[in-house]
Amino acid sequence: MIVKTIKQNEFYLLRSIRLKTLVSFCFAIVFFTIFIDIVNQPKSGSSFYLNLTEVKSHIVDEKFLSLGLDTSVVASNFKGFNFTSPKLKSLISNLSPCYFRVGGNLADMLHFSVNGTDYRTREISYNAQNYTDFNMTATEWTNLNKFVSDVKVNLIFDLNALRRLQNGAWDSSNAKDLIKFSSDNDFKLYWELGNEPNSFYHKFNRSVNASQLGRDFVELRKILDQYETYKSSYLVGPDVTRPRTKDISMYLEKFLRAGARVLNAITWHHYYFNGRTATPEQFLDPETFDLLKIHIKRVLKVTRSLKLDDKPLWLGETATAWGGGARGLSDRFIASFIWLDKLGLSAKMGVSVVMRQSIFHEHYALLNDDYDPNPNYWVSILYKRLVGRTVITSQNDKNIEVRLYAHCAKKSSFNGTRPALVVFGVNVSPTEAIVKIGGVTSDPLVDSFELTSDSLFSRTVLLNGKPLLLASNHSLPDFKPKVIDLLMGDIVMPKYSCCFWIFRNVNVAACGTN
Repeated sequence: MIVKTIKQNEFYLLRSIRLKTLVSFCFAIVFFTIFIDIVNQPKSGSSFYLNLTEVKSHIVDEKFLSLGLDTSVVASNFKGFNFTSPKLKSLISNLSPCYFRVGGNLADMLHFSVNGTDYRTREISYNAQNYTDFNMTATEWTNLNKFVSDVKVNLIFDLNALRRLQNGAWDSSNAKDLIKFSSDNDFKLYWELGNEPNSFYHKFNRSVNASQLGRDFVELRKILDQYETYKSSYLVGPDVTRPRTKDISMYLEKFLRAGARVLNAITWHHYYFNGRTATPEQFLDPETFDLLKIHIKRVLKVTRSLKLDDKPLWLGETATAWGGGARGLSDRFIASFIWLDKLGLSAKMGVSVVMRQSIFHEHYALLNDDYDPNPNYWVSILYKRLVGRTVITSQNDKNIEVRLYAHCAKKSSFNGTRPALVVFGVNVSPTEAIVKIGGVTSDPLVDSFELTSDSLFSRTVLLNGKPLLLASNHSLPDFKPKVIDLLMGDIVMPKYSCCFWIFRNVNVAACGTN
């Protein structure tokens, strides 16, 4: 029954994408028409050009692909998140180095209870959402810090910004308790204050003025500087939502005018659509992918107007769909394309860090409730293994269904000492694509890593035709490429695929020391 449902979903998706203008006479005729169309349709062509004359290339943070854990997991007393699980530790440590942000809507309802004090004083019901103040105990905080140390990731913790004094300023008393306790225990971590403060009224029926929040960040920096442990600790923010309206851009601007001087990075959040109403077509629509480009440009407009080019730009929380993702979509292969494209497009446009929400819990998680990898985990692992920090300026042709990006390859991804380039991206077309790469010379043998699946709605990912599975000891499989000889023909990109190609001995000066 499950197989039948998946196949039917994929059939209807293909019909909507390829044959929207055809009239359906009966199920059998339509299916036959689609099958013949896909099989007999010639391969599409896609050209990809590299600009090797660029003197200055964008270099992303070494922790570019980072992770998030939603604060709702803390509110549940870490239900299902086993700090001692060897499997969980192994899978997260394989994504190191990375930042590990603990944040989300409930960050602004969290109170640190060091001596058993019960801070559960508020219950807010607004816009059909129920929020309740909750306690995080010293034991839970200690366990979390030990865990991130064990898996070698850098914790970023989002402090409660809705604790307010009568004059509207931030009540830092509870944060001071947490910071002192952390310093006394020599916990190494970075800090945020508030989650999506521009939407506080929408969520909590309360507002925090943007300029006031900026001043609150200045106050937090002063508190951190009182501790030797945290004098050099990052402070990042303000974690506003995607700038879909002018009001959101104005909130960001007012905050930065008041608080930018104490920030180590400017953070904002990005999702494409509502997980509760998402459709399969949205996950494959290049126009949806390009919403990110629009929103990055709006953030850059604000930061450049304030001459803040020296402040790194981070996607402080992001995935496919808000609201925990889309059931039956965000945790399936169909969500792989929009995720890999986000990584490529973000780096190309100057974003330094992308924090994936979430490693665990909800539909958009990289790991399911049993800590088994969802498809986006495999995409993330390959990205971590193959893609280096230096972005190479590139341009796709007008084939909008094939979207490619280029970086210098990680040295660990290939054998040899010569410079190497990785070209990666997605084909969201139901047909193969011939890829021609211009502007670069290389050795004729190319390592190819092709991620596909038997169904867009499957949780199983194939690497060069073979399923990716964990070993019995929870270790990752070998990621073996297939070798393409460019002297024998062009690169053929499979339909509905995510691909990475390693080109060795390239004439790309920026990759000489990558």
